[in-house]
Amino acid sequence: MLEAQIEKTESRAPFSGKIGLRNVSAGAYVQQGVTVTTLVSTDRLKVDFFIPERYSSVIAIGTTLEVEVEGFKEKFAAKVIATEPKIELSSRSVKVRASIISTQSKLYPGAFAKVNLNVKSEAALMVPTNIVIPEARGKKLMRYNNGKVEPVMVETGLRTKDEVQVLTGIKAGDTIISTSIMFLKPDAEVKLLGVGVGKPSVQ
Repeated sequence: MLEAQIEKTESRAPFSGKIGLRNVSAGAYVQQGVTVTTLVSTDRLKVDFFIPERYSSVIAIGTTLEVEVEGFKEKFAAKVIATEPKIELSSRSVKVRASIISTQSKLYPGAFAKVNLNVKSEAALMVPTNIVIPEARGKKLMRYNNGKVEPVMVETGLRTKDEVQVLTGIKAGDTIISTSIMFLKPDAEVKLLGVGVGKPSVQ
């Protein structure tokens, strides 16, 4: 009976991990609901992220990907362990959960992560983000066509820090005007002072 009473003075977690700061003093009475400390498991970290619905077919249980975390130069491997069975109506995206394969106790739970997923798609058309003009009915670009300005409605996809993918509306080889776009009107005559991969000038 004495051994059973002594066992009741100890609190044991059902899993191993890292214990945090102690919130109570030794010998103090602890009431129900009081947080004594925090215990986290760092050997089975998971990352939740969203992907556009158009790429939902390339995600499956067991798909491998890379995870980047602020403050770490190396990339961490992860494997998809579950996906939501429905698409978020507000964002038209699918929630995915992946498990970090090996962290070596470096990562902290709750940290923000950047997920790199290889969708193995064909070459994407990328344009600078600042030349895409938002409108009530969509987005448009200003295309150069035989000396005149031609507004083109486009559909965008994935984004990087400085560029956005264009899914529909333009094709490879089109000349897109990237300067003075807010002053241009449809069918206005323009003269290009420079054309290339960079930003051409418009007169």
